[in-house]
Amino acid sequence: MYLCAKLYCMILRPPISPKSAAWLRPFWIVLLSLSAFFVACEKEVEIDLPPIESELVVECYLTPGYPYVLSLSETVSYFELLEQPFVSNALVTITHNGIADTLQYLDSIGIYISPRIVAPNDTGAYYLYVNDTADNRTATAVAKLLPMVPIDTVIYFKNDSAKASILTYFSDDSLSTNYYRYYVARLGESGPDSVLSRSFSDLIFSGQTIVTGTAYDYPVGNEVLVRIYNISREYYDFLETAERATFATQGAFSRPARLISNIMGGTGIFTVMSYDERRIMIE
Repeated sequence: MYLCAKLYCMILRPPISPKSAAWLRPFWIVLLSLSAFFVACEKEVEIDLPPIESELVVECYLTPGYPYVLSLSETVSYFELLEQPFVSNALVTITHNGIADTLQYLDSIGIYISPRIVAPNDTGAYYLYVNDTADNRTATAVAKLLPMVPIDTVIYFKNDSAKASILTYFSDDSLSTNYYRYYVARLGESGPDSVLSRSFSDLIFSGQTIVTGTAYDYPVGNEVLVRIYNISREYYDFLETAERATFATQGAFSRPARLISNIMGGTGIFTVMSYDERRIMIE
């Protein structure tokens, strides 16, 4: 410890004698070398990444009572502009019960749509076919409507700040493995803070009454929409891996995540979702 302190003082206040100056010369050389090293560490390095092969990205959520609607885009490099590269020249068909509907592209909103309405309680398979005629790329998928899971009860509790926490009760079917999406939205509002959405399985609660809820986020006077979606395993896996992939983009040292998709020849999700809903006024 004494020797280190002595050397530290000698470097800060070097003797003026030639002999001492010569003795300290190696220390100054080391310090200059370290300075040069750290300056070199700040040098920008350019890495040439190989070009990626773009693939089709499909998002289609068929819901009873609503028309066929589909979004079609393509993957881009991580370093390209964060603009959605829509694909507008594809042939898109959805076939159900032997009837094939061709979806038309609406340039104003960037989606493909058909006027056919998804029928409730029809559990027949839906077949998706997408052909990007410009680049000769094809994507396909199959999905089925699962039975609606009814909500038993929706209640709320208020805290001292006149904000409510919402609890939702529903019964799980013990005969199968089920996956759910819980959706709560403030009616009349928009933005990410107005919607709560999360997915979960019945792994722990199989055959029981499931209770799920929110924090104290809903002030008096809010009208709230609550939904329970009965979703497929494919959609559950897609939601879980999409969340991990989003988290992975938040930092340079985050672990990459692989997106699980049910689209053959591309990526994304094609699913049919049933749901039950309740509206509740916070009073």
